[in-house]
Amino acid sequence: LKVISILYIILVISLFLFTNFSNLKYYFWRETKSNALDRRVQVWSKAAIGQYLWSHILNGSLELINNGFYQNGNITISGITFDYFSGPGYIQTTLPQNVRYLILVLNGRTFENSIKAREWLDYLYRLQSLRKLAVFLLGNENCEDIWIVKYLKSKGGIIDVLFIVYDSPLVDDKEVFQWPLGVATYRGFPNIDTIRLKTSRKYICNFIGTVYKNSSREKLVEAMAKSNFNHKCYMESRKRWLPKETKESLNKYINILSRSLFTLSPAGKNPECYRLYEAISLGSIPVVVMEPPQGQCVNPPLRLLFRYNAPILKFSSWDEAIHLLTTSKVDLPITSTKLMIWYASFKRQLASAMIHTIEQKFFNPF
Repeated sequence: LKVISILYIILVISLFLFTNFSNLKYYFWRETKSNALDRRVQVWSKAAIGQYLWSHILNGSLELINNGFYQNGNITISGITFDYFSGPGYIQTTLPQNVRYLILVLNGRTFENSIKAREWLDYLYRLQSLRKLAVFLLGNENCEDIWIVKYLKSKGGIIDVLFIVYDSPLVDDKEVFQWPLGVATYRGFPNIDTIRLKTSRKYICNFIGTVYKNSSREKLVEAMAKSNFNHKCYMESRKRWLPKETKESLNKYINILSRSLFTLSPAGKNPECYRLYEAISLGSIPVVVMEPPQGQCVNPPLRLLFRYNAPILKFSSWDEAIHLLTTSKVDLPITSTKLMIWYASFKRQLASAMIHTIEQKFFNPF
């Protein structure tokens, strides 16, 4: 009788395990099949870095409706269809409420910006159909982004994967990835056609920008003033930041960078600035001084660019940089043409890595 009882128990357990294993296999098969049929990701962009992601990294086109009040796009890459929504006409309640897979682009640069970003994230908890979420965040220039941590999936939040701008200590390349600042799309900086860009380099170097008090930019201006190099470099500085660009000033800026061998790129509030990417896209080699970052940012700075072997000239001070540039003792790390080719490759690699991450985080059931 004991033997029969034991055999009966073994049979029941075996049937239970077999049934549940079959159910588990069916579940994963159903999920995989469902994901294969529903590989559609919406991109809701509420920050300018969204346009850099869409137009410059993914090379997506845009349809402007009502003079840009609504901006829509659609592109399919590696079997995933991305639907892009941007513009002031889109707010929480005017976007599709049945979204399942979502990329949300947010601005967290200032405390005020982070409040608005949190409002968007808090709203997403209402969306019952939402299954997976990626966030692209313009971080704080001092890398003080601790407010976003509670929204990460590992902390019980809603974000499956976070891409963040600047050298944040949150980056672990598992749940949080670094993302480039890119060019200033909000000022109308275009996606440069490098094939057609053929200009002579009239200037040895240039600097066009806002000079903050007690900043690296102030040190650059002082170092340049002590040298006899002004006639070989185009220098134009201002004391107050101007957020908007006229068509004339933008064209002038592009013309100066495209005709400069080097672009001097002192840190503003962060070493990573739009000028770096704008210069590279125009074939002008960036020159930087490796100064310790502010706030919580990791040292050394410009981690992402150097991970991709960015051909940037690094110096310990602006006095050293100007001295070597004036004496022509600098070995060019790359030609202007090859620099633009490097940038095109950089963007392709970013797109590939980003899509691979979305694939793994959104559609891989294991």
